[in-house]
Amino acid sequence: MNVNHEVNLDPGLGTFKTVFSERGEPIIETVAMEEALTKIVLAIEKGYRGIGLHSQTRFGKTFLSQYICKNLDWCPFSCVAVSAIVRAIGITESAFMDWTIAQLGQRPIARQSAQNRIDRVINTIEMILNNANVDRLLLVIDDANLIETAALQHFATLDNELEKRGKTIFVIFLFQDNHTSDKQEAINKLHAPPQIRGRFFTQFHQFHGIRSAKDLGVFLERFEDDAEMAPGAGATLPRSLAPHLYDGAFRIAKCSQRLWDCGVQQRAAAGRKEFDEWPLQAVSVMAHYIARRIITRPGFTEMTDRDLKMAIGYSDLVEYDSACAELNFTPDRGNLAA
Repeated sequence: MNVNHEVNLDPGLGTFKTVFSERGEPIIETVAMEEALTKIVLAIEKGYRGIGLHSQTRFGKTFLSQYICKNLDWCPFSCVAVSAIVRAIGITESAFMDWTIAQLGQRPIARQSAQNRIDRVINTIEMILNNANVDRLLLVIDDANLIETAALQHFATLDNELEKRGKTIFVIFLFQDNHTSDKQEAINKLHAPPQIRGRFFTQFHQFHGIRSAKDLGVFLERFEDDAEMAPGAGATLPRSLAPHLYDGAFRIAKCSQRLWDCGVQQRAAAGRKEFDEWPLQAVSVMAHYIARRIITRPGFTEMTDRDLKMAIGYSDLVEYDSACAELNFTPDRGNLAA
């Protein structure tokens, strides 16, 4: 849970602090994450009570969720952020309220009346907001595609009840496209009633992966210069492993265009789309491989074409199928990425 009291006028690149995931990994802000945060702010400004963001798997939605809940410097509104995990919400109001109270850190109570369940949830939210001296709750729901359509009505119930007490809720729904392996599955068939669509899903946007050499360059630059490798480390991973290189002009990010072109060529040769998006997962693996195994080699000075191919091979970028998020397993490529 994170609280924001301040009005932040400039959420630009220079104001980011390193935010760490639940596993202690630095979360590197991608261009897509910045765009998503901007869309969230605009949706709140326009008075909506929610927003939907959808993407393929491994594009960084979970990192976005954790970033929001651990750092609200990007948000110009006073609020508290809470993450929610979707497993089995249930379509009845009682089941929904039991799920909600659990996400707020409380244990559901059996054999309560429906009204008592609602009152307990609203009282808990009000207590959380009052303790933080704010009036808005940001509820971030990852894997929102698992929510039964009938359960969406209950978010409106929460909103209505909080409105009576001068509080508001804003729900950030993070959907995964094609969450089965069927390529013909329609993306997010959301048959919600008009009042739910109007309140929570008028703003419904795609959350992108790495779309270009420019996006890749931004990620690599932040990986090198801004993302502290661990809390209190005072250095990024590449700079800590090869500090002598950073006394000069070498930067991994300067190779972003070559790395992108090489990746595109390898994916096209494997029958993938030439112009598609790369998953954040593969790009992160690629960056760590370069930092740990390439620039640390004795006598290293510049990235060669073979280095680029090794990094791409190690990342499994070629195996990733963005059309359905499937991995096509291939024979061992030998020691290319060893």
